[in-house]
Amino acid sequence: GGNVPAPSGLSQRRDAASRRCAPLAPRSFHRRTPRTAGRRPLHSLTLLPVPLPSLALRLASVALCVLPASSQQLLTRTVDVQGVSRSYLLYVPASYSPVELAPLLFNFHGGDMTSQQMLQLADMRAQAEADSFLLVYPQGLPEPGGGPIWNSEGPYTNGVDEMGFAEAMIDDLAQAYAVDERRVYACGYSNGGNLVWDLACLLSHRFAAVSAVAGNMFEWTYTSCTPASPTAVLTIHGTADG
Repeated sequence: GGNVPAPSGLSQRRDAASRRCAPLAPRSFHRRTPRTAGRRPLHSLTLLPVPLPSLALRLASVALCVLPASSQQLLTRTVDVQGVSRSYLLYVPASYSPVELAPLLFNFHGGDMTSQQMLQLADMRAQAEADSFLLVYPQGLPEPGGGPIWNSEGPYTNGVDEMGFAEAMIDDLAQAYAVDERRVYACGYSNGGNLVWDLACLLSHRFAAVSAVAGNMFEWTYTSCTPASPTAVLTIHGTADG
């Protein structure tokens, strides 16, 4: 599959919202240099109280055009990262409007899971409808002889560029939808929780806040963490975590 770049500017998005789109070849993406201007102040972030068991469970084809409001859809999109095709699920709520900038939330699955399984385990679509944000469930790549995992930067890296994947998804969505790049967030469960610590440390200029459920920050991540911008963090663990 491929993606069609959307017109720039909200007025062009409004004009394009009623058009049908045609597929093009996937694009290649490269990392941007850090930028901090225009970031939403940390004090303006609001965390809603949610019962811990509920939160722990919930955190746990291609879209080809700017979608009109009230067009609720679950789509699969692909991006090219250093010659590797990567995919992710995108939920566009009916409350989304192409003329208003929308927040963006990534939900990373655990090890040996798929994006579809994470959607079933931690289905946040109702919340996306209520708060009008774009919801993404990325898909990890399988390790040799095993199931899908997320690669962590550090001494045990397998060479998969997860940071490049994260940035490619943001860039892809920012071209196709009215994304508020000051309000990009990530949460992850288990192995996905490990990954979001890398996002906070290495892509703090792209992510305003992250949340890890049952996923520790590795020691080498901690010792080398030098974020370019302050990033809010919520971490959740339970006494029964393995």
